[in-house]
Amino acid sequence: MDPQPTITLSIKESGAPPNTTYLFHISLDGHPLLTNQSLSFPDSEKLRQLSRSYSSLFEQACRPEMDAGAEAALGAQLFGFFLASSWEKIRAALPSGRTRFLTIASDNPEILNLPWELLRPPESDFLGLDPLFAIRRLPGFEKKLDSFRASCGPAPCACSSWPALR
Repeated sequence: MDPQPTITLSIKESGAPPNTTYLFHISLDGHPLLTNQSLSFPDSEKLRQLSRSYSSLFEQACRPEMDAGAEAALGAQLFGFFLASSWEKIRAALPSGRTRFLTIASDNPEILNLPWELLRPPESDFLGLDPLFAIRRLPGFEKKLDSFRASCGPAPCACSSWPALR
Protein backbone atom coordinates (compact mmCIF):
# COMPACT_ATOMS: atom_id res chain seq x y z
CA MET A 1 0.00 0.00 0.00
CA ASP A 2 1.34 3.44 -0.91
CA PRO A 3 1.94 5.84 1.97
CA GLN A 4 -0.46 8.74 2.33
CA PRO A 5 0.63 11.91 0.52
CA THR A 6 2.26 14.41 2.87
CA ILE A 7 2.23 18.15 2.36
CA THR A 8 4.91 19.73 4.55
CA LEU A 9 4.82 23.41 5.40
CA SER A 10 8.17 24.30 7.00
CA ILE A 11 8.29 27.70 8.70
CA LYS A 12 11.14 29.50 10.46
CA GLU A 13 12.06 33.00 11.52
CA SER A 14 14.59 34.81 9.39
CA GLY A 15 16.57 37.97 10.01
CA ALA A 16 17.70 39.78 13.11
CA PRO A 17 15.29 41.11 15.76
CA PRO A 18 13.35 43.32 15.75
CA ASN A 19 12.98 42.93 11.96
CA THR A 20 12.43 39.19 11.75
CA THR A 21 10.15 37.74 9.12
CA TYR A 22 8.96 34.22 8.45
CA LEU A 23 10.60 32.11 5.77
CA PHE A 24 8.71 29.05 4.53
CA HIS A 25 8.88 26.11 2.15
CA ILE A 26 6.15 23.79 0.91
CA SER A 27 6.88 20.26 -0.24
CA LEU A 28 4.77 17.31 -1.29
CA ASP A 29 6.19 13.92 -0.34
CA GLY A 30 9.62 15.52 0.04
CA HIS A 31 9.55 17.19 -3.39
CA PRO A 32 9.68 21.01 -3.24
CA LEU A 33 6.65 22.87 -4.52
CA LEU A 34 7.52 26.31 -3.22
CA THR A 35 10.87 27.26 -1.66
CA ASN A 36 12.46 30.24 0.04
CA GLN A 37 9.24 32.19 0.38
CA SER A 38 9.12 34.99 2.88
CA LEU A 39 6.24 36.80 4.50
CA SER A 40 6.63 40.54 4.44
CA PHE A 41 7.51 42.25 7.69
CA PRO A 42 3.92 43.57 8.14
CA ASP A 43 2.49 40.09 7.45
CA SER A 44 4.99 38.53 9.85
CA GLU A 45 3.86 40.99 12.51
CA LYS A 46 0.20 40.17 11.77
CA LEU A 47 1.00 36.47 12.18
CA ARG A 48 2.73 37.11 15.52
CA GLN A 49 -0.30 39.09 16.68
CA LEU A 50 -2.65 36.29 15.56
CA SER A 51 -0.58 33.82 17.55
CA ARG A 52 -0.59 36.02 20.66
CA SER A 53 -4.34 36.63 20.39
CA TYR A 54 -5.10 32.97 19.90
CA SER A 55 -2.83 31.91 22.78
CA SER A 56 -4.44 34.48 25.09
CA LEU A 57 -7.75 32.64 24.73
CA PHE A 58 -6.24 29.86 26.83
CA GLU A 59 -5.04 32.18 29.58
CA GLN A 60 -8.56 33.04 30.70
CA ALA A 61 -10.31 31.54 33.70
CA CYS A 62 -13.12 30.22 31.50
CA ARG A 63 -13.31 27.91 28.51
CA PRO A 64 -11.73 29.49 25.40
CA GLU A 65 -14.26 30.40 22.74
CA MET A 66 -14.23 32.05 19.32
CA ASP A 67 -17.30 32.80 17.29
CA ALA A 68 -17.67 31.06 13.93
CA GLY A 69 -16.89 34.24 11.97
CA ALA A 70 -13.62 34.76 13.85
CA GLU A 71 -12.63 31.12 13.29
CA ALA A 72 -13.34 31.40 9.55
CA ALA A 73 -11.39 34.67 9.32
CA LEU A 74 -8.41 33.19 11.19
CA GLY A 75 -8.42 30.10 8.96
CA ALA A 76 -8.60 32.23 5.82
CA GLN A 77 -5.71 34.41 7.02
CA LEU A 78 -3.49 31.42 7.79
CA PHE A 79 -4.32 29.94 4.41
CA GLY A 80 -3.58 33.26 2.70
CA PHE A 81 -0.21 33.65 4.40
CA PHE A 82 1.16 30.26 3.43
CA LEU A 83 -0.87 28.10 1.04
CA ALA A 84 -2.92 30.36 -1.22
CA SER A 85 -0.23 30.88 -3.85
CA SER A 86 0.38 27.16 -4.34
CA TRP A 87 -2.97 25.58 -3.45
CA GLU A 88 -4.00 24.69 -7.00
CA LYS A 89 -0.61 23.09 -7.62
CA ILE A 90 -0.94 21.10 -4.39
CA ARG A 91 -4.50 19.99 -5.16
CA ALA A 92 -3.55 18.91 -8.67
CA ALA A 93 -0.73 16.72 -7.30
CA LEU A 94 -2.85 14.99 -4.64
CA PRO A 95 -4.51 11.69 -5.49
CA SER A 96 -8.27 11.93 -5.10
CA GLY A 97 -10.10 10.00 -2.43
CA ARG A 98 -7.03 9.28 -0.27
CA THR A 99 -6.17 10.58 3.16
CA ARG A 100 -3.40 13.15 3.04
CA PHE A 101 -1.30 14.67 5.78
CA LEU A 102 -0.52 18.33 6.30
CA THR A 103 2.59 18.59 8.45
CA ILE A 104 3.51 21.92 10.00
CA ALA A 105 7.25 21.84 10.73
CA SER A 106 8.79 24.64 12.78
CA ASP A 107 11.19 25.35 15.63
CA ASN A 108 8.91 28.16 16.74
CA PRO A 109 6.27 27.24 19.36
CA GLU A 110 4.17 30.26 18.33
CA ILE A 111 3.84 28.71 14.87
CA LEU A 112 3.15 25.18 16.10
CA ASN A 113 0.46 26.41 18.51
CA LEU A 114 -1.56 28.15 15.83
CA PRO A 115 -4.93 26.52 15.06
CA TRP A 116 -3.91 24.89 11.76
CA GLU A 117 -7.11 22.85 11.82
CA LEU A 118 -8.89 26.11 10.95
CA LEU A 119 -7.06 26.48 7.61
CA ARG A 120 -9.78 27.32 5.15
CA PRO A 121 -9.20 27.04 1.43
CA PRO A 122 -11.56 29.06 -0.78
CA GLU A 123 -14.97 27.47 -1.27
CA SER A 124 -14.18 24.80 1.32
CA ASP A 125 -14.67 24.03 4.97
CA PHE A 126 -11.92 23.94 7.59
CA LEU A 127 -9.22 21.37 6.79
CA GLY A 128 -9.63 20.03 10.33
CA LEU A 129 -13.16 18.95 9.40
CA ASP A 130 -12.17 17.40 6.08
CA PRO A 131 -12.11 13.60 6.49
CA LEU A 132 -9.34 13.38 3.87
CA PHE A 133 -6.92 15.62 5.81
CA ALA A 134 -4.93 14.84 8.92
CA ILE A 135 -2.89 17.66 10.42
CA ARG A 136 0.38 17.06 12.27
CA ARG A 137 2.81 19.34 14.01
CA LEU A 138 6.51 18.60 13.88
CA PRO A 139 8.96 20.51 16.08
CA GLY A 140 11.87 21.33 13.79
CA PHE A 141 12.20 23.16 10.48
CA GLU A 142 14.20 20.64 8.45
CA LYS A 143 12.92 17.43 10.02
CA LYS A 144 10.78 14.92 8.15
CA LEU A 145 8.30 12.44 9.55
CA ASP A 146 8.96 8.82 8.78
CA SER A 147 6.13 6.88 7.21
CA PHE A 148 4.31 4.60 9.59
CA ARG A 149 4.46 1.16 8.05
CA ALA A 150 3.90 -1.10 11.04
CA SER A 151 0.62 -2.80 11.72
CA CYS A 152 -1.24 -2.70 14.97
CA GLY A 153 -1.56 -6.01 16.75
CA PRO A 154 -4.81 -7.44 18.04
CA ALA A 155 -6.57 -5.74 20.91
CA PRO A 156 -5.75 -7.10 24.37
CA CYS A 157 -8.06 -9.84 25.52
CA ALA A 158 -10.02 -9.81 28.72
CA CYS A 159 -7.83 -11.90 30.98
CA SER A 160 -9.13 -13.55 34.12
CA SER A 161 -5.87 -12.76 35.93
CA TRP A 162 -6.51 -9.02 35.72
CA PRO A 163 -8.27 -7.57 38.75
CA ALA A 164 -11.85 -6.56 38.16
CA LEU A 165 -12.49 -2.85 37.95
CA ARG A 166 -14.89 -1.71 40.61
